[in-house]
Amino acid sequence: MLVVLKLDRSARGGTHLIKIMDHFLEKEIGFQSLTEEIGTTTPNRRHATAF
Repeated sequence: MLVVLKLDRSARGGTHLIKIMDHFLEKEIGFQSLTEEIGTTTPNRRHATAF
């Protein structure tokens, strides 16, 4: 599980963030932002990040 305070500290931009999150999903690594409601730790959030 990777936990970040803010998304802007974890990726250079939207495209980069999507690539990172896709990689984490492939490797079954959880991702969670503390200040934004974005993560891959629950089924609903995995679905929401697919858009």
